[in-house]
Amino acid sequence: MLESYIEKEVTRYAAFKGWLSVKLKVRGWPDRAYFKNGKTIFVEFKQPGRRPRADQNYYLTTLKERGFDVYVCDNTEAGKQIFN
Repeated sequence: MLESYIEKEVTRYAAFKGWLSVKLKVRGWPDRAYFKNGKTIFVEFKQPGRRPRADQNYYLTTLKERGFDVYVCDNTEAGKQIFN
């Protein structure tokens, strides 16, 4: 399953649940940020079984340390659960 398919399906579900999403095109940063009711969630999408690169891990960890909700998602069902 392609990473782009997972991202598209999860983003579609998040929009259905009322979340605004922004595609982040900054190397190393999570793929998307989602916003709703003053809350921000960052998600890094991966193909099933793939792991984030070292630069991605740095930003994922840095964002978590600053209190943000951060997820790595490699399947649509787990991604949808983030927004339930």
